[in-house]
Amino acid sequence: MRALFLAAIMIALCSGRLVAALSFGATPEWLSHQASLSFVGVPQKVVVSHLIGDRWLTTVQFRIDKRIKGPLSVGDLVTVTSIDHKGRTDQMDLNSAVVRKRDVLVLATIAENTFPETDGLYIFLPHFWNCPVFYADEPAKWIYTEAGAAIRDYSEVLKCIEAQSTKEAELIRRYWPGKIVPKQIDAEWGTEAQKDLYGGSAVLIQSLEYKEPEKTDSPPKKQEGEQDGGGQPATRPEPK
Repeated sequence: MRALFLAAIMIALCSGRLVAALSFGATPEWLSHQASLSFVGVPQKVVVSHLIGDRWLTTVQFRIDKRIKGPLSVGDLVTVTSIDHKGRTDQMDLNSAVVRKRDVLVLATIAENTFPETDGLYIFLPHFWNCPVFYADEPAKWIYTEAGAAIRDYSEVLKCIEAQSTKEAELIRRYWPGKIVPKQIDAEWGTEAQKDLYGGSAVLIQSLEYKEPEKTDSPPKKQEGEQDGGGQPATRPEPK
């Protein structure tokens, strides 16, 4: 994510925008791609504990009701963590969700380079204003199409997340040789993304694109010991 942020800064610099007020939205396809675990479930319990300094650890246990992506199955219990500041440990309103048994779409990834207590664990996928979950009974926030139209409907967000996960699984099954790379789109003035997120400078929508492998006109070079078309070992030319 740090590389994405630096890339976004470079885009803003090239366009002459003020870097300090950059704002970000995301497409559901990008969030789906970034997540290593996604599911619909119900939070069972929330535990908040002190981590270090002003950092606190919010640990949430979910029961999976619908698996979208990842190694788990329906009915499994999974724990997802969040690193927060003191006084901001329940920005996702998960304690209330436990009591009300609210269905929630969760996007998570494996924590890396955070703290010894969290590295290797599932952590909520970073999203705007620390809201990486989507409740089934309320409008979605900070998620847009590439054209800058807001996607407020939960069922539409879920549909897009599922479609992207299915598409990527099919690419893996077909041994697609290309790669999926990040793409930042400058939201046009007057779009819902621009109106929602504008803070005096560029509004960028994080999305993705598919890169096919570069084609070459020349055949690949043979390595020493490989055979040529006539069945003879390939040899390297002697230096002149």
